[in-house]
Amino acid sequence: DLILLLHFDNLSEYGENGTRYHDFSPLGIEAQCTNNTCPVLEQEGKFGSAITLNASVGGINCSNEAERQPSAFTVAAWIRTTHAYSANPLISWAPAGIAYPAVYLPWGGTGPMIYMGYSDPHSNYRTFSWPLNLYNGDWHHVVFTLAGNGTADINTGRFFVDGNEYQAKTTNANTPMHVKQNCFVGASHGDLVSWNGTI
Repeated sequence: DLILLLHFDNLSEYGENGTRYHDFSPLGIEAQCTNNTCPVLEQEGKFGSAITLNASVGGINCSNEAERQPSAFTVAAWIRTTHAYSANPLISWAPAGIAYPAVYLPWGGTGPMIYMGYSDPHSNYRTFSWPLNLYNGDWHHVVFTLAGNGTADINTGRFFVDGNEYQAKTTNANTPMHVKQNCFVGASHGDLVSWNGTI
């Protein structure tokens, strides 16, 4: 089921106003920016408008409704960034002060990553090969999928860029996946880390 669809077009007829973002999915649960400095609205997105975050501006709070905490998920977005070595959260369901569960593009120098859990010294994550041109400042369509929330389900994680699948590099399934909480686009809860680029 489609549970979140954000256009970032700032359409007043849908109640959008630069701080509030209409959810075009059947759920229709509105999203809003997470702190006093909202993302910059770009007039020239891939289709219509887009938002730009600079790693210090808060992301988009898309609610803690149970429907926004899926066991299995597909995350798709048009992105533009040149920041290949920072922690760039595309979407997260993390509690305050924690960086997981989340999808990163990339997670520091390790590359694109589905990061679902950590319990020292064990982790639950999968990293993927680096697309050579992903961070060239052009628009790219990215997709992450995961088939479930069981410990071993991290082995089902997949990653695509512009229609091409990239192979998994490292997979750890040594601890259960963390329980999903509040949904954020472009940040982890409490802005522990924020996206650097345009979505």
